[in-house]
Amino acid sequence: MQACMNRIVSLSCACVLMALTAFPAVAQSAAGLPAARILIVDMKRVQKESVAAQSVQSQVQALEERMQADFKAINESLQGQQEALKQQQTLLSPDAFDERRREFEDRVREEERQLQERQRALQVAVRNAQRDILKSLDPILRTLKDEKGGNILIDRQVILTGDSDLDITDTVIQRLNAALPSVSVNLPAANAR
Repeated sequence: MQACMNRIVSLSCACVLMALTAFPAVAQSAAGLPAARILIVDMKRVQKESVAAQSVQSQVQALEERMQADFKAINESLQGQQEALKQQQTLLSPDAFDERRREFEDRVREEERQLQERQRALQVAVRNAQRDILKSLDPILRTLKDEKGGNILIDRQVILTGDSDLDITDTVIQRLNAALPSVSVNLPAANAR
């Protein structure tokens, strides 16, 4: 979500800067064009304080803790199997030991593959949840821009200073909370463990 927001902000800033620096003479002489009415929103605050974003964050934390606990249990199991294999080395023929060692190494690789797959699935689930937040946020921003008579919306992070009456962050958070009180972080069934 942060990367997407950063791209949106960067694109908006680039457009604003280009309009302000490249065309000042045209802007000054063009009669009938509306004056720039800039509104400010602190997207970091929206991402931190909105109920939906907090919901995503708590779900991700719980999923990560569960994955960590699963990883710890698997790691302990594999360490036990490795110790048992070491003890069997003197009891088994070299061929039988090599076969069991290969089986153990295959199991280790499979567990690593499954862990990576679960991590990727979590990343996808987080991106999907963040996309849901953005889908709900877009009409809120557009509506507020129209209500406030704004024609440019800029993220607080790219502004050095601005009047507080231009900041619509509190209203954005309130409306997002009303429109989207929670978002589910859904892992695919195969990765839900």
